[in-house]
Amino acid sequence: MVLWWKDLDFFSKLPYVRDRAVELYLWIAAACFKPQYSYARRIQTKLLVLITVIDDIYDAYGTLEELELFTEAIDSMKGSVRAYFNEAKWLHGEYIVPTVEEYMGVALVSSDVPMFTIISFVGMGMIATKEAFNWVLNGPKIVRACSTIIRLMDDMASHKFEQERGHIASSVECYMKQYSVSEKLAYHELKKQVEKAWKDIN
Repeated sequence: MVLWWKDLDFFSKLPYVRDRAVELYLWIAAACFKPQYSYARRIQTKLLVLITVIDDIYDAYGTLEELELFTEAIDSMKGSVRAYFNEAKWLHGEYIVPTVEEYMGVALVSSDVPMFTIISFVGMGMIATKEAFNWVLNGPKIVRACSTIIRLMDDMASHKFEQERGHIASSVECYMKQYSVSEKLAYHELKKQVEKAWKDIN
């Protein structure tokens, strides 16, 4: 994986892209640890790395005009890419802080949990049935709950850094603005939503 990442040479071609190949491999290895799934781990990691690169292009590099052309060029990945573009419009426009509901409508898609759930079937042999893919595409409660947990936990952990680099408002900023509350109270309320999502999973 490290050789593959180095061969892509994103350090010189796309210097704004985060170096997350090893981190993402470890995430995959934790979820897909059995020896017979080594091929699945490689494929899934590569796909996640490429998704991260696309996310960074939207978050940290392109102008709105460039992102519009880029979005059209890869529109076959409609869900995630469209969500990334909606976030870019918030960033480049005057409508910087959406309501929590508007933000979550886009952010649950851009968390990429639905796409990753589909990717997780790649290389899994007999488990990857048409029924399994249809199940994911129908937006089951467990996938929505996972998206909520990942999005809100990531927002609470990284929103200060993201704001420093000129990122869109996170769920924390959206909650603070919509309800005129402190960051501490926003964290408290968002943690309640995370707890509720965990209950939905269990």
